Amino acid sequence: MSRIDPRNVDRLGARLAMVCAVVIAGSAAACRDPGREARERREREESQRLRDRASLEQLLEADRQVDRILQEADDLARTDEAAAADLLEKQASPTAEVALTIGDRVYLETPWAAARRDELMAVLRDRKEAIPAYATALRGTDIDQKLAAVERELALERRAIEAVEHVTAGRDGGA
Repeated sequence: MSRIDPRNVDRLGARLAMVCAVVIAGSAAACRDPGREARERREREESQRLRDRASLEQLLEADRQVDRILQEADDLARTDEAAAADLLEKQASPTAEVALTIGDRVYLETPWAAARRDELMAVLRDRKEAIPAYATALRGTDIDQKLAAVERELALERRAIEAVEHVTAGRDGGA
C-alpha cells in the first residue's frame, strides 16, 4: 500500500483543478453555435431599430405640431395677415424650438436613424429661421416680399415631406 504525502495533495488538487478548467473551457468553445449567435445579433439589431423608430416618432410628432401651426397660419393669412403673423411668432417659432430640443436630446443607435434625424433637424432649423421673415412679410405691404416668403415656405414644406417619407419608408427595413 502506498502512502500519499500530504504535502503533495495540495499540488495534486491544484493540477487537477487546472486540467478540469482547461477541459471545460475547450468544450465550451467547441459548443459555439453560429446560428444562435446570428439570431442573437439579428434580435439585438431589431431591438435597436425599434428603439430608434420610437425615438424618431417623437421627433416626427414635434415636426407635425410645427407643420399644423404653419398650415393654420397659411389659412389665416388669407383673411387676416396680421393675425397669421402673430400666430407664427407666438406659436410656430416656440414650437419649432421645442422640436429642435427634442431632436437634440433623442438617442439613436443606428447610423440610418441618425441620418434621418439630421435630415429632419435641418428642415426644422430652416423652418424656424424662416418664420420671422414670413411674419414680417405678412405684416408688410410688399407683394414681392410676401411671394418670396410663401415660396420659401413651400420649398421647406416639400423638404419636410421628403424627410418624413425617408423616415416612414425605412420603418420596414431601413432603420
